[in-house]
Amino acid sequence: MGKKIDQTIIDQVLEATDILSLVEEYIDLKKVGRNYFGSCPFHEEKTPSFSINPEKQLYHCFSCGRGGNALGFIMEIENCSFSEALKNLADRAHLSVANQIQTQVKRKLSVDPAIDIISKASAFFHHSYLHTQGGEKARAYVKQRGMSLELQEEFQIGYAPSNRLLLSSVLPKEAIEDTELMEATGLFIPRKDGASSADWISRFYDRLIIPLRNEEGQLVGLSGRRLGEAKEEDALSSAKYINSPETRLFHKSKFLFNLDLAHKAIKSQQEVFLLEGYMDVISVYGAGIKQTVASMGTSLTSEQVKRLKQLSSTFILGYDGDKAGQKATDRAINLLLSMGVNEIYVLPLPPGMDPDEYIQRYGAESFQRHYQHKRESFVDFYLRFYADQYNLDNAHDKEIYLTKILPKLRGQTPIKRNLVFQQLSELLKVPIRLLEESFEELPQIDKKKIPFKRPLKDEVLLPMPDILTNYDRAQRQLLYRLMSDEGAWAMIQGKDISFPNEDFQVLYWFLEDYHKTYQAPFHIAHLLTFIPAGKQASLVSALMSGDYPGKAKEEEIEDLILSMTSGYQAQIKVKQLKEAIEEASRQGDLLKAKELAQQLIKTIRHSQHLEG
Repeated sequence: MGKKIDQTIIDQVLEATDILSLVEEYIDLKKVGRNYFGSCPFHEEKTPSFSINPEKQLYHCFSCGRGGNALGFIMEIENCSFSEALKNLADRAHLSVANQIQTQVKRKLSVDPAIDIISKASAFFHHSYLHTQGGEKARAYVKQRGMSLELQEEFQIGYAPSNRLLLSSVLPKEAIEDTELMEATGLFIPRKDGASSADWISRFYDRLIIPLRNEEGQLVGLSGRRLGEAKEEDALSSAKYINSPETRLFHKSKFLFNLDLAHKAIKSQQEVFLLEGYMDVISVYGAGIKQTVASMGTSLTSEQVKRLKQLSSTFILGYDGDKAGQKATDRAINLLLSMGVNEIYVLPLPPGMDPDEYIQRYGAESFQRHYQHKRESFVDFYLRFYADQYNLDNAHDKEIYLTKILPKLRGQTPIKRNLVFQQLSELLKVPIRLLEESFEELPQIDKKKIPFKRPLKDEVLLPMPDILTNYDRAQRQLLYRLMSDEGAWAMIQGKDISFPNEDFQVLYWFLEDYHKTYQAPFHIAHLLTFIPAGKQASLVSALMSGDYPGKAKEEEIEDLILSMTSGYQAQIKVKQLKEAIEEASRQGDLLKAKELAQQLIKTIRHSQHLEG
C-alpha cells in the first residue's frame, strides 16, 4: 500500500506490542471464552460488544463494526496518522526505532527537489515581506485585514518583489540550469527577450504570497494576490489572484488549502467547514475554528470530496453571501449529495459578505457564535435560495418552486420532512396533505444505476447482520480460509472468483496483491499494515472473529464458490419475481400474478434446497 516506513520496522513494533495490554489502558475488559469484551470506546453502548482476540492480535466491535490491529486502534483512539501511531507504539515498547521512523518520514517528505526550490522561494518571499521596503505595502494590506502577527508567521505570508529576476538569483546555479526542475516548480517562466536560456523570471511579482502546503505540510505551490490596481500588460499582472499552474506536485482539483493544519480538528470535531478562499480560511482559523479548509475557488471537485469524506461525514458550507457564492453553494450541495453525503449544512452570511469580512466587522467571538448557532440544513438553504428566484404569489412559479424543493427532502427524517411541509404550507398556502402526496409521487431513485465506488478508507462497516443468506455465509467463509490457510490459494487457482458483495470483492483484490507480494501464510496483524485503515481493516477483523474449524478442503472451497454464485442468482430471481407480482397485481392481471407466485415458490424451494 506504499507505507512511508520500512515493513521490517512495522513488524518489529507489532511483535513488541500486546493489543490486550494496550486496550486495557483505555477501557475495562472481561474475559469471555478465548476473547475479552468491554464497552466500545468509539460509540456509546449499554451492552459491551468490543472484542479483543489476543491470539490474532485484533480488536473488533460487533456493534459499530470498527476493527483492526494495534496500529489501527491507536490511530482511531488517538486521532493520529499511521507514522504517529507507529512511533507511539515504539515508545511504549521502549524500542530504539522511534528515531528511525521519524527519519524515514522526513526523508520521504523531502525526496522531490522541486519541493526544496518552492521552500526556498517561500522563505525568500517571507523575508521580503518582513524586511524590505517593497514589502511595506503588503504588510499594510495584511494589517488592514486584521491578520495577527502569529497568523502571518504560521501561514508564512510573503511578498513577491516587482523585480522578476531576484528569485532566480537566490537559487543554486545547478537548479537554474535544470530546465525540467524549474518547470516542475511552477514558479518560473523562461525569458523571451533573447537572454540566455538559463535565465528565468518569476511568475509571481508585486503580489502578496500565500504558500500552498499539501496534507503532509510540504510546500507544493504558491498563490499570489494582486496588491495594486490591475494593469493591462498581461494576464499575470491583471488577475486578482494567480496560483501555481498544474505540476507534478500541485493539482488544483485535488488540493485543499489548510488541510495539513485542519486534519486533526476535522477528525476530532467530526465536521469540516468548507470555504472559498485562503484569506477566509486564515481569518476563520485565527478565530478558533480549526476544522476549516478551502477549495481554492468556488468549484468543489469530486476528488476533494472523496478526501474529506475519509475524515468526516458532516460538511458545513461557508461560501460568500453574494449571488456567485450562493450558486457555488448550490453546486457543492448537489455534488455532495451525488457522492452520498447527507449531513450538509450551510452557514448563511449577510448579503455580499464573506467570513473574513464578517470577522473584521463583528469580531471572532461573534463569528464563533454565528457558526455554532446559525448554521442551517441544506433544505433550509434551498427554501431561501429558490424563493429568491420565483414569484411565490404566482401559481405557476409556486408549482416550479415545489418541483425544486420536494426532491431535496429525499433522505430526510420524517420529522424534518414534516417541519418543512409545515413551512411550505404556510408560505404557499397549500394544504400539508397535498404536499405529502406530491412528495410520495416523486419517482424513486434507481439504485441499480448508482455507479460502483470503491469504499473510502476511513468508512466503517455496518454491524454484522444476525441472519446471513447462504451465499453471504459462503463469501465470508471463503475469505476466512484465504486469510488463514495457505492451501486455500492453491485450491482456487484457475477459478473465476467473483464476490457478489462489493466490499468482499475489494478485500479479495487486496488479499490477492498481498499474497503475490509475500507468498506465505497470512499473519493478520501484518496484513493490516498492507490494506487501508478503516472499512477494509474492520472487515478483516469481523471475518477473523468467525471460527471455521479444521483445514480448508478442496470440496469445501468448490461448494463455497458454487453457493456464492447460485445463491446470489437465486436471490436476484426472487427479487425480480416479487417485483413482477406487484406490477401484475397493480395492473389487475390476477392470473399472471398467480403464475408468477407459483414460480416464486419453486425458486424459494430450490434456493432452500441449495442451502440444505
